[in-house]
Amino acid sequence: MSKKNSKVTIREIAEASGVSYATVSVVLNGKTNGSIRVSDKTRQKIQDTALELGYIPNQAARTLKGQRKDLIAVFTYEKVFPVNVNNEFYPFFAGIEEEAEKLGFDLLILNKRPGREELMLDTVSRIFSADGAIMLGIDRDDEVIRYLLQHNFPLVFTGRRNLDREETNWVTLDYRMGISDILGHLSNRGFDQILYISREGKKWEPEEDRERFVKEEAAKYGFTNVLSCTADSRHPLLPGVDSSRTCLIFDHLATANLFKEELNSTSAGSPLEYAVFEDDWSGEFQDWTRLSDERVELGRETVRLLVDILEQKQTPPVQKTIPVTAVIGG
Repeated sequence: MSKKNSKVTIREIAEASGVSYATVSVVLNGKTNGSIRVSDKTRQKIQDTALELGYIPNQAARTLKGQRKDLIAVFTYEKVFPVNVNNEFYPFFAGIEEEAEKLGFDLLILNKRPGREELMLDTVSRIFSADGAIMLGIDRDDEVIRYLLQHNFPLVFTGRRNLDREETNWVTLDYRMGISDILGHLSNRGFDQILYISREGKKWEPEEDRERFVKEEAAKYGFTNVLSCTADSRHPLLPGVDSSRTCLIFDHLATANLFKEELNSTSAGSPLEYAVFEDDWSGEFQDWTRLSDERVELGRETVRLLVDILEQKQTPPVQKTIPVTAVIGG
């Protein structure tokens, strides 16, 4: 049974694990002791017991007691931290950096993915050395995030993130607003059908939101049919698509890019038109109808929200949206 509401000691973990105090200390404090060798099985048992009891490393405990350092951790589960301007997460990071400097906070950039056992170790749990953290990226370890949330470590996500049984703080783009603007434009151009093309594989929260919003908003503008397919089906350019009634809409720039050359060649002899329900972060889709690029502002707002939580101006969980509008292309 978890003892998250009281301080769990190394001695209690040793008793629950059935090993010595010294062995637990070596494992949880990241010490190297030549006289004590710990098997992988014992190490895993100690870490599992510590997690179950709600053990908080010393460094984390100091952070949770409110000793501010004016330090914000920026963590991503992407394979490479987004320091390249061509990375789709780079504009978020640019906004985070600008706002953190404005508000007097330093940034701790974390590009190592901690596993659940590493969060137990004082020497490698660098995220706990910050006052709070901003989480970038889609692919994530929900178990580790849940551990941080259960210990009231301040986290804010760029983009809506949903965890079972856990409320999260996030700032996301108001996709419904932007999608509604684009659908209104398409309706005025005489289209009454949509072929919605998404990438194959698992859909994360932003993708789920966009697909749901297009279906909900389409009815308001008189669209009689919303067809959908994934990019791997190659369906959108097959014969049978009525280009006078149907507009192609891509969920993501990466999906649209798969068809870019094909669409350019097809358009020469066909009135086929298309849009994308994302902003042009790559700079390659300036002729497309798309959403406005608010990624830098989203990064700024994420920092503002985290600082408000740290200063107790906002009580978690807090969720915010950033307005986006339609950018009408050729």
